Amino acid sequence: MLVTLLDKFGAQLRTLELARSLHSLDADYLVPALRRCHALQEIGYSVHITLPPRHNIMMGAVNDSVRVVRLQGTALANSEVNWGDLEAHFRFLAGPALPALQTVVLYPSHGIWDEIMGDQRFAPLGRALRGRGCVLQRADGEPVLAFDLSTSS
Repeated sequence: MLVTLLDKFGAQLRTLELARSLHSLDADYLVPALRRCHALQEIGYSVHITLPPRHNIMMGAVNDSVRVVRLQGTALANSEVNWGDLEAHFRFLAGPALPALQTVVLYPSHGIWDEIMGDQRFAPLGRALRGRGCVLQRADGEPVLAFDLSTSS
């Protein structure tokens, strides 16, 4: 159903929020949405219940217009962090799929993201985003500072 809607209205969308739904775990909805929404400026999704993109880095760009990605981490607070999926999401964001990407925003501003950023496994993920010129910031606008990316547990 999502693909049908995006085929019809995707060209008009500037902002897209993928709803938190368990259906998001059965297929990659992110890449099909990005491919169908050529004028999209912002996309938001939950990293806990959105399947990481099945995008081969050799495939190059998926969407040339997305500048902001909003990552919702709330669902992570109630369960174990799946580091494999989280790393896959960040590899996708740091790779060539979204060449116009400038900012990754973490929701909520504190709480679960503080816990994740405090883990030594997060530092290389944040550095990879920074290395490609992206700003990593909290939902309240506060940038994730260098010391946040170098802390270890």
